Amino acid sequence: MIHPRKTRYPAALAFALKHLLFSILVAGWVAIIVFQIWFPYPFREMAGGKDLFWLIVSVDVVCGPLLSLVLYNPIKSKKELWLDLSIVVLIQLAALAYGFFSLYNARPVAMVFEVDRFRAVVMADIPESDKLESQKLNIKIPAWGVENFGIRQAKNTDENLQSIDLGLQGIEPSMRPQWWTPLEQSKAAILKKAKAVDLLKAKYPNSKIEIEKTIQATGLKEQDVLWLPLVSRRSSDWTVFINQQTALPVAYIALDGF
Repeated sequence: MIHPRKTRYPAALAFALKHLLFSILVAGWVAIIVFQIWFPYPFREMAGGKDLFWLIVSVDVVCGPLLSLVLYNPIKSKKELWLDLSIVVLIQLAALAYGFFSLYNARPVAMVFEVDRFRAVVMADIPESDKLESQKLNIKIPAWGVENFGIRQAKNTDENLQSIDLGLQGIEPSMRPQWWTPLEQSKAAILKKAKAVDLLKAKYPNSKIEIEKTIQATGLKEQDVLWLPLVSRRSSDWTVFINQQTALPVAYIALDGF
């Protein structure tokens, strides 16, 4: 007599492998959204999108097929199999939905120039009260991709004091959409604070070739490019290159700009 376990394992393994393949395909679809739309370079590094993605996907891809391997048994009735596998799929979808929501909140939405640097602002940086205020003022927080902004000045003394108080709590004006302005309005301030590429080379002589290749990839000449520090809540060791004519960001490099 053939032991039931000996007949179950091959069938369960085959089903789990099919489930694994399907899970990998779903993970690939999620990767396209995450890395091409929500976390383009360098924000997948700066905002932690890459690490969060792999954590979520690895749990989701492993848990679903593993549960299928444990629960699948060909001697069960179709009703029992559908019930077991439906529960597995629901657990997997719930985990994926939670991970998707976490990635959505961690995604960068704006590159904001503030004083002497650019700051990458992620969705989670923006206080809920400011999100509601933005809706009232019809200010749209980017739903896809990352947009460039400057910051306006405080309108009055009370607003300035409130901004200082929030800044002490870690909430910078750059994290408040109602303070955002078109980057063009900050062009003069950006160009005044931006530095020549030679200074960055002098600061990082061992990265000279990497700096030159990064600039060459933009299609601009080195004398037409300046740089500023680029920071986020998670990171402060990046530099952004900007077009000297437009003051727009054109490239990024993993070097501390301070």
